[in-house]
Amino acid sequence: MNIRELIAARAASDPRLKAVLRKISDGTATLTDTAYYSDVYSDITGKMFSDNVLDLIGAEREDECIDVLRSSYDNINDICAQAQKSLDQAAGINIKPQRAPFPKERVKQIAHSLLDPTVSDSTIKRRANTGVANVSKGFHDSYIKANAKFRSDAGLRVYINRETDGKCCEWCTAMAGRYSYGSEPDDIYRRHDNCGCTVIYENGKQRQDVWSKRSWTAPEVGAGAAEPVRFTSGNAPSGAGEPVRLTKDQAAELQAKNMPKKSGKINNLSIDNSGGSGIIKSENLKMSAPLQKPPDFSKYEVKSDLKAVEAFKETVSAKLGIPISDISLDGIRNTEVLEPFINRIEQIQKETGMKMPALRSLSVIDGDETCIAGYKRYENTLYISSKYFNSKDALVDTLKEWANNGTLPQQGKTIRYLAEHETAHIRIPVSDIESEEGFEIFRKAMKRGLCENDKNIYEFYADCEALDRMGYSDKNIQDAVEYLKRRRKK
Repeated sequence: MNIRELIAARAASDPRLKAVLRKISDGTATLTDTAYYSDVYSDITGKMFSDNVLDLIGAEREDECIDVLRSSYDNINDICAQAQKSLDQAAGINIKPQRAPFPKERVKQIAHSLLDPTVSDSTIKRRANTGVANVSKGFHDSYIKANAKFRSDAGLRVYINRETDGKCCEWCTAMAGRYSYGSEPDDIYRRHDNCGCTVIYENGKQRQDVWSKRSWTAPEVGAGAAEPVRFTSGNAPSGAGEPVRLTKDQAAELQAKNMPKKSGKINNLSIDNSGGSGIIKSENLKMSAPLQKPPDFSKYEVKSDLKAVEAFKETVSAKLGIPISDISLDGIRNTEVLEPFINRIEQIQKETGMKMPALRSLSVIDGDETCIAGYKRYENTLYISSKYFNSKDALVDTLKEWANNGTLPQQGKTIRYLAEHETAHIRIPVSDIESEEGFEIFRKAMKRGLCENDKNIYEFYADCEALDRMGYSDKNIQDAVEYLKRRRKK
């Protein structure tokens, strides 16, 4: 086992992490829990890496450190995103959790320090332990800061508070206060030795300490909060009629009818419809079913052939022209899904001339356990879920279930379909989809009837392109494919 596999195995057996994962699965986890998870997981990462660092020679030591911290970054951000989604759902907030940028320079600095020939082995092991753990723990703090900023940009009222413990120095006294987000001093998060100050951000009802992650709620009615105003037909503002309740299909049709004519941003928030938020996001296109439950993976056998997986990276690079550095298969334990998936993409590439982006695997993509694969346009990366790709039976059973219950097209039951669909997202320019004619074709298709997945315009065009290549056709497919062909000729 390599070091990342050792870390994953140790983390998977840790009762403290298991307890947090159960709360996340139940939808009861808070960011206090994710902070605890981050601390424990980071300590495990540092300890396991330190125990093995001296076995790594030369540049291998630096490269492995970077890979270990990249895996930790992905893991901690995924855990935070899952907890954040549950918190937001309870608060009625529909904002996609954000990732802070991966701190490449800081990671490279700690990784390069492990090559220092002037220090002892014990110093190298200490750096590999505490240094790596500290960088890893910083991923959680960066997540907190990034999401506070993003929510402010999205239009939520966010405040940063710095409060003293009453025993502070002149500098802390001058820094203390409540600031509207964006107006806070540059050093608001800075603290000196033995500093007892607390820095928090407020977002809606929840307030949270940026350092300790302790959270509490704002006052309820009668404890300082005003009585909420609830409008009824008797006290509604002048001119307001009776509320109208739309069915799911009526709402979808209305969305198609009134969909924006151009792409763009609202308050710096990317237009996004992922995760059922009602806003379409062209930068993050994924095969998932947020209204469905993920399969019970425990009932499926997972074969393990890590040597074959490692060797297959070379095959992927050779077949698809992706640099080895842009291929990460963390968590993939065999090639029973990956091989036919890549073989189909190779054929698509030969027939269309498309250029493949980076390929990376994650256990859970964007905190969505129903996400099988997803193309992130702004990263130019195709992500695949190792949970689904480790068992062909689990993947195919899931696709069949979603096709049969109307989530996916009836023809969407195979690995070939998955490959065709994801590569269609990569090939189709967003500008083609978001043109006036592109929207009009989608509106007409909505009136004829679409599966749940295709009620998202980006999924609709990807499916039409995929199914056409698979030999299927109907009026919706014909109209969409003919339109895309005309656009390519321009």
